[in-house]
Amino acid sequence: MYTALVLTEASRQTLLREFPPRADWEWVAHHMTINMGPAKDGPAADLLGQSFGMIVKMWARDEKVLAVGVWTNCPSVNPIKHITIEVNRAAGGKPKDSNQLTEWKDYYGIELFGTVEEVG
Repeated sequence: MYTALVLTEASRQTLLREFPPRADWEWVAHHMTINMGPAKDGPAADLLGQSFGMIVKMWARDEKVLAVGVWTNCPSVNPIKHITIEVNRAAGGKPKDSNQLTEWKDYYGIELFGTVEEVG
């Protein structure tokens, strides 16, 4: 189980238009992780069900993952708040590999929305 800011379907569609999936990568674009485990164990214990906006500010990619960095008032334990967009499973990629991205590039202006949920 994990606690996340789960994207609305409209926000997922926005990301799909901005970052079209590659045929050989798994398209994810589901959430921004807040913490592993239930909400009570993280910084969003009292935020379940609340909605937050996010602004995409940057993006990064390596041979395993593509992610966008976001600004939001929603808390997260991750030093860089982000949404994993795609995963290259053939190269051994996993969504958590987005936490290792270091070469972020500026990206301006997509607004996204999500709701704090416990997943799994």
